[in-house]
Amino acid sequence: MKIKTESSTKKKTQLLCGFVLENSNKVLGLEKFDAKTSSAINQSLKDMQGKLNIIPVPGKKSAQRILLAGLGKKENITKDTIRLVSGKIAQKARELKLRIFNNNTSKFCN
Repeated sequence: MKIKTESSTKKKTQLLCGFVLENSNKVLGLEKFDAKTSSAINQSLKDMQGKLNIIPVPGKKSAQRILLAGLGKKENITKDTIRLVSGKIAQKARELKLRIFNNNTSKFCN
């Protein structure tokens, strides 16, 4: 299974999402950030214990916050794991009342 990384740090968005394997200190799906944001991500990796964790992004960056989602152990990941975690991410986005921007229009996640 591969996770495609696009130029995520350059896209203007309210929420970026990265994935973390159990017992890993690497975030899959996101590029590198500045030192301040990287420090916040590293602290969050220590604290998250396999759950969803949201990190506010300091300063004026293209992303307002980063959500880290735990996937569990690499050898146990299935399509159902991805489906379950994706559902939790979507639920969190709805709870935060995030907007989706597309073609100069906006709507709430629902």
